[in-house]
Amino acid sequence: MMRFIQLIIIIGITIVSCKNSKHSTVKVEEDTVKTELDSTRNLGDETANRTNKQFSDSVFAQLQRTPCFGRCGIYTITVFKSGLVRYEGEKWVEKEGVYEARVSPEVLQDLLRYAKEINFFQLQDEYDNKQVTDLPSIITSVRNDEGIKTIENRYDGPKELSEFERYFDGLFEQIEWKRVSEITNN
Repeated sequence: MMRFIQLIIIIGITIVSCKNSKHSTVKVEEDTVKTELDSTRNLGDETANRTNKQFSDSVFAQLQRTPCFGRCGIYTITVFKSGLVRYEGEKWVEKEGVYEARVSPEVLQDLLRYAKEINFFQLQDEYDNKQVTDLPSIITSVRNDEGIKTIENRYDGPKELSEFERYFDGLFEQIEWKRVSEITNN
């Protein structure tokens, strides 16, 4: 009887291990797909001068729209120096999931040119009022020769910054996106 119980336990462990092994293989593949995105997460964290070391060297720019208590679109657009663009739509957006596309070097140049026109790199690192609740943040980061400048705009940012954020979004509205994966919220 004891042998039978041991055999059942071993079979149970083997089944669970095989199931977890398959799941962990999928998890490793998902982690590989997300590697560049993960290096650009949590941009709202306080850092010295908002020059973010969480970015890999290949990241050129990023725009992230965060949640509110309502139906604010939650997504991140990450632009890489190579021209690869990744869109991660989380909720309340037309495209949910991870998508990729390619853009020409001119698109990157236009984005940097516009950032310089509005003095993006001289703007404050944060526009907010903690007394005002339920507003989403727009966290925008752009790389220049000196590094990456990140601005969190949640409340009362300058008009030029809001226009730049809309311009950033607009650059990637009409490109042909290819779905890469679902978003998993673990």
